[in-house]
Amino acid sequence: MVAQWSLVPPGSPSPVRPASVVTQARWFPDQNRQGRSLRSPHTPPGCLETLQRSLCRGGVLAQVAVTICATHRSSTRHLYHATWQSFCCWCHGRGKDPPHPSVRTVLAYLQHLKGRGVKHNTILTHISALSNCTDWIKGVPVGKHLLVAHWVISNRSLKTPTHTLVPKWDISVVLVALTEHPYEPLRHATLKDLTLKTIFLIAAASTRRVSELHALCKVPPFLIQRPGSFTLTTNPAFLPKTATEQWRRCSLDIELSAFHPNPKNDLERGLRLLCPVRA
Repeated sequence: MVAQWSLVPPGSPSPVRPASVVTQARWFPDQNRQGRSLRSPHTPPGCLETLQRSLCRGGVLAQVAVTICATHRSSTRHLYHATWQSFCCWCHGRGKDPPHPSVRTVLAYLQHLKGRGVKHNTILTHISALSNCTDWIKGVPVGKHLLVAHWVISNRSLKTPTHTLVPKWDISVVLVALTEHPYEPLRHATLKDLTLKTIFLIAAASTRRVSELHALCKVPPFLIQRPGSFTLTTNPAFLPKTATEQWRRCSLDIELSAFHPNPKNDLERGLRLLCPVRA
């Protein structure tokens, strides 16, 4: 149980607090990163903690609420927590109640973000966090409210279109560079250069997301090496950003075969230098 303002007023003598009322350690938005401090009575609970309380108030069992909140990846939980703390600080400065905002409060906050130059996609993240942490407005989540939806559409249309006339990078130039110094010959390459080359070739050959590449393991049984090929598997605890039914049915194994183990001409010898199995 997290200590509430009414239970633990500031300045009350309490040399030893029972375990049931010890506050949880939280990061403050503007706190120095050198250390952590306990959450003060003025600091609101975290995003998912607020969601759990909301579900329990709606009659959902506590264990069910915990299971629902566990569907979010750890990176999503950290992102929602940061955006929720930002919304709470904004509300407290204006005397608003963060868990029970009106649609006017939400729209004012979104306009505040726009005025600060926050990107449209980042504002969508704030809306998603608010939809998970605040009470529904007229029977719908914040992000589904008609006025909020209209605001999002209008804000997107007001974005200044940008057209990239020249690609920011050319993969053919990168591949040629990987066949030259300092990446070749391999026996002369540093560990850093060899690692960069291997990671890039695996990413290009597998076309997997960055999160999936981060979840790869280099130890058995997640790495299976065979003559001329190898198989990489993501950690079983890995949860993708979008866990769809199609993702659950698909294999997360990455199987790569060697390029031209016995090259016979210049073209095959050049492709051999770009083989992730060789690297």
